[in-house]
Amino acid sequence: KNPLESITTNILGTANVLLSLFELDSLQGVTVATSDKVYQNSGKGIPFRETDSLGNKDPYSASKASVELITK
Repeated sequence: KNPLESITTNILGTANVLLSLFELDSLQGVTVATSDKVYQNSGKGIPFRETDSLGNKDPYSASKASVELITK
């Protein structure tokens, strides 16, 4: 409904959180949870795997795939 809000929240929000975490002296790791929207959907109904291609045809999916790349 509001693509710019999704992009801003997902991409810049994640980047800001990660940058803040780098300031911690005791950081041992970070876990980022996402959704199946990060993957291209073939429409075949088969489960996604972490090795599947990122991205789909909508701004929300693109922003979630970007989060994966930023986190990496």
